[in-house]
Amino acid sequence: MYYIEALEDKQEILNEVKKQNKVFDIVDFYVNHRNGAIWVCTTKQTINCFALWDHGMVLEKIYGLIYDDFVKWSKVLNWQEEAVGLKGNICIQLCSEYPSFIWIPKQINQRQYDDFCRFLEKIDMANEQLRKLGKDDIVLEYDLEGIEDEYVLEMKKEDILEEVERRVKDIKENPHEHLLSEVRITTNKKIEDDGR
Repeated sequence: MYYIEALEDKQEILNEVKKQNKVFDIVDFYVNHRNGAIWVCTTKQTINCFALWDHGMVLEKIYGLIYDDFVKWSKVLNWQEEAVGLKGNICIQLCSEYPSFIWIPKQINQRQYDDFCRFLEKIDMANEQLRKLGKDDIVLEYDLEGIEDEYVLEMKKEDILEEVERRVKDIKENPHEHLLSEVRITTNKKIEDDGR
């Protein structure tokens, strides 16, 4: 396994993202303290990848693969606000040693809601295993687009989940997004004549 932050070639990034997405397991990540990872849930797909030192860089490279109209973060906002606000994706900055931060946009579709609920079920499973090992539960911190942070901090888990459910709308899929399985990397390199 390679860390995506260290890769520059788009084809290598694509291959690694596909490989990691296929084998990534949230329970294993937390129980075995795998350091950092990113979980992004778009209107069409959910992608998981490890992030050794920079969650934002990993997500920037994923967005560069799946969105035709994305180049890189603008640096005007922090990357989390851009990741959520630009495309309407749920983004989770997974950390095994620190709180995991969850950013949820103003509107999500049913597929995103269902995947988010499955994510929370996996967190419950990981917490059960952590308790058996005598370790602390996973700390989740939420950022709900459109609600001030101080109000979110005061909300109980049940209230947050109700708010997330209220955000489910019949929204259009992003026309600029490609499914990870459909991404093809084309090269501008000239193919050399082999003499045939």
